[in-house]
Parts: sequence; structure tokens; C-alpha cells
Amino acid sequence: MRKTLAAAGLCCLALFGTAPRHAAGQGSGSMATQSLEPGQMTADQIAIVLRARGYSGLGPMSREGDTVTVADAKRYGEATGPLKLDAKTGRVRDEKPLSEAQARALLRERGFSDIGEARREGDAILASAQQAGARVNLQVDARSGTVSQR
Repeated sequence: MRKTLAAAGLCCLALFGTAPRHAAGQGSGSMATQSLEPGQMTADQIAIVLRARGYSGLGPMSREGDTVTVADAKRYGEATGPLKLDAKTGRVRDEKPLSEAQARALLRERGFSDIGEARREGDAILASAQQAGARVNLQVDARSGTVSQR
């Protein structure tokens, strides 16, 4: 994963002459001026990982040892409060499972429409939706965000 993220950054450098930026002002401040330990992700790389997991509206980031703190964020439209992440993997520590509303937003983001009421069964959220004109029954893993047909 680090190789893929590094390659994306190098492509941006080659094409635009600058590294990718996430939200305004987030490339500056304490994260940008701190030196990284070997294997630690940059603020831009962390933002990429978080966006892939449905996070947006990322607040300022700070680093202390092997932990990165994001002051505030939203995940699929719902405020999460501060996030604590592993500085080497970008994985959110003690990440809360998706709510039913977040699962519905995730499904919309992935191209499903006419999403029925979502209900929780343990760590799974069940819903039905339209995809390419057909009704499908879906299961969303509330921990990982993985969507599968049931």
C-alpha cells in the first residue's frame, strides 16, 4: 500500500511539480514540519487512506510518536470527533462501526439508489437497493465497510 501511495505522490510531482494537498491548510503546521520516523506516513498519505474509508472534512493533524491525531472529521456524513491513527498504517484506532445512516450514505456513494431501510444484525447492516435497474439485497460490514450481496 505504501508503494502505491508513494507512486501516486511521485506521479503528482512529475505532472504538477508539487505533492498532492488534501484540505486547505492541512499541509502546513505541525505535521508538515515534523520529521518522520522510518515507515511513517505523511499527512497527505493519511488523508488518502482516510478518504478511502469514507472520511471527509478532516481537521488539523498532529503527530506524537507513533500516533497521529486528527482534530475532527466526518465519516459518511456523520461527525466522528477526534481520530487517533497508527502513524505507519493510517488505521484508525478504536474505530466505531458504521451506523445505519452511514451505511446508506456508503451505498449511495458506491452507485446504489432507492436504498430501503437499513437494519443492523450484529456487525452487519442489511438493506436492499437498486443497481442497474435490478433490486439487490445487500450486506454492509459495519467494521470494514465491505459491501456484498446476500
